Amino acid sequence: MYDSLAPSHYHYLVSLRDAKRRYFSHYRQVVPSGTPSFRLWLQGQPDNWTLRHLCGEKCASIPKFGITPSLFQYTISRLQHFDVIFADGEKFVPSFNRFAMKLGWKIMHRNYKSNTGSVQAYDLNAVFENWDERMTHLDDALYHFATAMYNGEQAPNLNIVWGPKTHCINPCCGKCSAY
Repeated sequence: MYDSLAPSHYHYLVSLRDAKRRYFSHYRQVVPSGTPSFRLWLQGQPDNWTLRHLCGEKCASIPKFGITPSLFQYTISRLQHFDVIFADGEKFVPSFNRFAMKLGWKIMHRNYKSNTGSVQAYDLNAVFENWDERMTHLDDALYHFATAMYNGEQAPNLNIVWGPKTHCINPCCGKCSAY
């Protein structure tokens, strides 16, 4: 996403979903054979995928686990220019209808059935066993912030711990974070 936003001329839309499931769904789409394994494939993926995309060019070259507090706050400020559609379960229809009404579109009257059958066929507890929370903790915090924003509530205290307290062992340890 480009750094410049023009909310007076465009409607920006972001579809948010559970971050861990997003990674696994992406894996199943691009690696239908299951080889390499999900864990091996994940090692080559960027952390906090949704946040990085909303952040845009500023986060494009930031190393894995290197998102700083200022980049997180920058992304939160950008999110406030977006309409949010939640792409998981029962939140989809109401969030889509709010956006549709804003644009004068027809609203959905039927229940939406998520197409997550292929993901649900897996034991997700086993898939996410020993999950490195740094992969999704900022996406999770972004999701909670967006939920509060969507509901017209005060922004939640996200309890993000930045820096070496996260016990990271890679070169970004001074910038890593935990949610």
